[in-house]
Amino acid sequence: MKGLVLEIYYKNKKQVCLTNLILCFIWLPMVYLIDSQSMIFIYILMVFSANSLFILLSQRKDYDLKLYKYEKTLPVNFNYVILSKYASQLFMIFISTLVSVFLIYTSMILGRSYFDYGFSDMLTLLSVIIAFILQMSAFFYLTLYTIDFEKGDLWIVLGIIISIALVILEVFTLNNLEISKGLGNMILIFSSVSILLLSYYICSKAYTYGK
Repeated sequence: MKGLVLEIYYKNKKQVCLTNLILCFIWLPMVYLIDSQSMIFIYILMVFSANSLFILLSQRKDYDLKLYKYEKTLPVNFNYVILSKYASQLFMIFISTLVSVFLIYTSMILGRSYFDYGFSDMLTLLSVIIAFILQMSAFFYLTLYTIDFEKGDLWIVLGIIISIALVILEVFTLNNLEISKGLGNMILIFSSVSILLLSYYICSKAYTYGK
């Protein structure tokens, strides 16, 4: 499986590195121009979305070229093929988190504080965005492997729409239940990881059955 993950990584390495460098350079002047927490949320969301979409679009292109037929001939366990897709997304979430923390702390060093409650607000911001990316990825792979390999663009668009709706619903529910921020963040991430794991389980079974 390691080789499958590395193959995905090296295929997107240049685009991901270049995009993150550009986002970091753009951030420096924006620190002095932006004084809105909502704009920071959008910018950090861009960081996560760009990295995640690179992976999804790359895999969508592979399936447009019908490379999924080649995948089924690989001398590896079928589950590892699917797991490599999910693992690559988790790796990009990790990279995006590091970049986002770097950007936020850079702004703090430069004298900008966008969070009224400091560290807890930053964790809430990251939790909401990570939950969105996890759910979007789960929906994309679920529909890709259970419905149609060759409609990747449609699954990405629907995944974005459905994930936004689900995260908003989850956040609204947690707020109405008056759950603390810390516990709410944990519930949000736990539910999103659960959705991702369920998606992986269904996809692995569908992929194996399709073989």
